[in-house]
Amino acid sequence: MTNSDLNKAFDGKFSPFQIDECIKRIQILASHISNLVDTPVRDALGVRPAELEVYFNKSKNAVKDFTSTGVSNYRDLFEHLPLLKAALVHSRKYEAINYETKAGQTTNQALATQLRHSLDSVESLIAGSWFDRVEPTQTPKLTDFLNIQQAESAILQDWLENEPTAELDQKFGILKSPSSIFSDLHRARYRSALRETAITVAFIDIDDFGDFNKTYTEPVVDRLVLPRFMMALEAHVFGRGAAYRHGGDEFIVISPNLTWVEASNFFSDFQTKLSELDVPGISERISVSIGLCNVVPHCALTDTEIVELASFAKKSVKDSGKAHIAGYPGPNYVRTVLETVILPKA
Repeated sequence: MTNSDLNKAFDGKFSPFQIDECIKRIQILASHISNLVDTPVRDALGVRPAELEVYFNKSKNAVKDFTSTGVSNYRDLFEHLPLLKAALVHSRKYEAINYETKAGQTTNQALATQLRHSLDSVESLIAGSWFDRVEPTQTPKLTDFLNIQQAESAILQDWLENEPTAELDQKFGILKSPSSIFSDLHRARYRSALRETAITVAFIDIDDFGDFNKTYTEPVVDRLVLPRFMMALEAHVFGRGAAYRHGGDEFIVISPNLTWVEASNFFSDFQTKLSELDVPGISERISVSIGLCNVVPHCALTDTEIVELASFAKKSVKDSGKAHIAGYPGPNYVRTVLETVILPKA
């Protein structure tokens, strides 16, 4: 980027309405940190860490400067933009979760669209020219002050005590049930965020599955092809995540602690293993199209959006020739700035 482009990125200004929205979201994030970091730390240790005191003072100063009469230019508020970006990422995620919850309670598409407008204000701020030019402030997390056992038990006590036994898909009993996908993803994202590691969701589709059914019939495919495929997938993912049956020929994998490059290689290795997989009674080899969404710890996407993006990436592979990997490497915060990258199969 040229100096001219950089200057243009910070030439804009916030409207009076946006100023109010900025203040609100900075305060919301401070409240979140107070409830989910400060309080558990003080309960455990009896003191407030100096780092949290510094953070809360920065939030107060930002609110004070945003409130100042006549101050609305990006440049005037430059020192607070990293904190604002962190606050907007946080707000967008939780406001989108709230929208999805409400939209799921209606079958009226017009009403669902109306509800979607609840995200307009935060997404208009994210669309500002400054947003992609600023690194967000590192948000305090429990593991900055407590060991991992204390940090997880402070927030995930109910999950840890009542974590259900892995429920397997009832039809085959090899992969996990699709009913566990979103609860497992939610838990995995939180635990990964405590460790500042990325998490990858893969959407996998068996290529030309209809041809298998036409050639060998559905009962034969269910007896010979799918069990061998699922056993290969479960073995590949074992110790590196969890695999779920999603539909007849679709599967989802949740893999914590993989960077984009590591995830690309990991699933490319799975494609290679499949190319060598023998299925008795079946002459064709199995190939798959894979869509990835690699999500950084502080990401504005909801769990539903992550799965949808992985599915969309998979669709782009199917549309462009199959047997490849496509994905969103991150860090990305809203759908409109995500780009699909096609990776040829190794």
